[in-house]
Amino acid sequence: MKKILFLNSTLDIGGAEKMFCELVRHLDNTKFNKKVYCFYSPGTLGEGLISEGINLEHSLIRNRYDLVGIFKFFFMLKKEKADLLYIENSPLTLFWGFLFGKITKVPFMATVVHFMKKPSLLLRLKSGFVSRLILTRLDRVGVVSKAKMDSLTKEYRLRPEKVMLINNAIDIGAFTDIKDTNVLKKEIGIYKDEKIIGMVGRLVDEKAYDVFLRSAQKILNSVPESKFLVVGDGGERSALEGLAGKLGIREHVIFLGQRQDIAALVSLFDVAVLSSRAESFPVVLLEYMAASRPVVATNVGDNSKIISDNESGLLVPPEDPEALAGAVIELLNNNEKAKKMGIAARKKAESRFYLKQMIDKMERFFLDHVSPASMQHVIMVGPRLDVRGGISSFAKYCLGSDLSRKFKITYLPTTIDASKALKSFYFIGTFIFFLIRLISDRSIKIIHIYTASRGSFYRKAIILSLSKLFMKKTIFHIEAGGFDVFYNTSHAVRRFCIRRILGLSDTIVVLSKTWFSEVSRMTSNTNIKVIPNSVDTTAFESIVSKREYSKLNVLILGRLEHRKGTYDILDIVPAVLKKVPDAKFYFAGDGDVKKVADICRKRGLEENVILLGWLKGDSLLDALENASIFLLPSYNEGLPVAMLEAMASGLPVISTKVGAIPETVEDGINGFLVNPGEKQELAAKIVYLLKNRKLREKIGKSNAERIHLIFGLDRIADRIHAEYNHLLKL
Repeated sequence: MKKILFLNSTLDIGGAEKMFCELVRHLDNTKFNKKVYCFYSPGTLGEGLISEGINLEHSLIRNRYDLVGIFKFFFMLKKEKADLLYIENSPLTLFWGFLFGKITKVPFMATVVHFMKKPSLLLRLKSGFVSRLILTRLDRVGVVSKAKMDSLTKEYRLRPEKVMLINNAIDIGAFTDIKDTNVLKKEIGIYKDEKIIGMVGRLVDEKAYDVFLRSAQKILNSVPESKFLVVGDGGERSALEGLAGKLGIREHVIFLGQRQDIAALVSLFDVAVLSSRAESFPVVLLEYMAASRPVVATNVGDNSKIISDNESGLLVPPEDPEALAGAVIELLNNNEKAKKMGIAARKKAESRFYLKQMIDKMERFFLDHVSPASMQHVIMVGPRLDVRGGISSFAKYCLGSDLSRKFKITYLPTTIDASKALKSFYFIGTFIFFLIRLISDRSIKIIHIYTASRGSFYRKAIILSLSKLFMKKTIFHIEAGGFDVFYNTSHAVRRFCIRRILGLSDTIVVLSKTWFSEVSRMTSNTNIKVIPNSVDTTAFESIVSKREYSKLNVLILGRLEHRKGTYDILDIVPAVLKKVPDAKFYFAGDGDVKKVADICRKRGLEENVILLGWLKGDSLLDALENASIFLLPSYNEGLPVAMLEAMASGLPVISTKVGAIPETVEDGINGFLVNPGEKQELAAKIVYLLKNRKLREKIGKSNAERIHLIFGLDRIADRIHAEYNHLLKL
């Protein structure tokens, strides 16, 4: 059983504190020995944990200068011999937690960053110094929003592989089947015909309650029978009560203070509001959605990732009382639209933000990183994990699989998305780091190298050669779709070098039987294994369960370029639209974006061809959910991860007979295949599938099952695990 210590300052009511307590409460007691430390009082939520029998030590210090209390915590930590220390992201807990964790040799330390505040200059300087000092040295930093992830990696230069996205989640069941609320209405002074507009949150500047109150004044002009509930407490309460008086709306605003019955209160709202100036990934929005409330929120932080504008709620600009009021009035005057949005919000909360999903992810994370010292050490080499492409996607899947529980895996990035000069400097730094690691760390047993062609191959050839110089076992994992073209178009000396490099590796991994034959002709190395790419199918289960195949949307994922068949698609769009006028083609990727946009404008295709840019996370899931067909007419491929993700989400595939695709998609069975460049046939297949809803559904559901059975993450991870074990026995 793994011992995990949780360090917090206090646990008063707030979104971050709620997530902290839910995590502690629901972690599996058969896997983890949990203990919580609070520097100050336990707070309302902490007292709840204590009442549930959770081991919680509190009131360790009287103030931040209480060195006696701080060193008391040090001796407690030393005695515990924890496997992992999970630290709340505040300057006080980060500083002392990290310092004492290092001194007492805690094997792994992590934090989760929740806030998106705009602090004072003094606080920003102080907390910024501590954050820079500590966050870059912690083993892992969790973030609850994509906005915060981008901010941290840019501002503090955290390596993307050190940062983990953990979206907030809630117990949906707590907002289901709320009992009769008439008693509650009577208690707080609400009459039968009054419209209730409510907001939940701390009464602090970033929540912009002043904007909420100014919008209330405007709402009352149109809907005079409105009441406004303010649920929460904080330092600005008296000022806000005064503002309500100045605006002449005090009798319409009820300040309820801090409450425990949030689910019951939210169920009273006709419209739920969040008027914040800044956010990360607010828990309260999830609570609104779980209660099936129509939502009006400001478009800040990751609110747009939670609320689908005009579907599960309305998004308005921050600091705009008039826009906020207009959106609320629109929902109050249109009961059908409000009800429809509330239902859509609930469905999205159920599919994307349920608590078990978050707890499972955190349990996997803890198990992955609380590792016995006896684990064999593997260095995994590839592009930085934020680099766009299939290799980084597959590497992330591998790092999130059971491999991390069976081996100690260190990921070594060799390239970034940047200019050639910056890429060269980055690789030189990686090479020096790798050399030092090989010299200093004798526990390293296997070097697992992901490679593409051209520049990627040459960089990885250097890494492979250095690994063999230090007598390490190696896997050369070829992911390039055009590796045969790279080899065949190289001059004789370069082909000789490619053959020598391939011959150096203990194992070569390719993606398909087709690539096995191709690579076998390039090298005398006979230890070539076929291990296809994989995807984590659990990430797409919610899409499959609620997919509607009635939409006429075609999705294309990947770089916009000739190799991916981008221009073939643009050439056939007019022919498809003649047969299916409502069809839309969504391109999600980078590359020749400007050139494609120019072509669409010149040909008048802008209404039917939509350029989404590169997508990941929730944006990618939204695009997959919105589509009915996945299209990939490439001229060469390996085994595209994007195609596997599309199939896992329940989409039928139209693609080309290249690379490993024919081994994955059976023409006419679970998709359609054409030869590269055969545009007329490609258009015919798209039209045929767009006109046949039942076939789309049949193929799509079959694909989801096929990917789970054959390309599921656990199955592919087991094959890599077997190869690691094979190498260790040599």
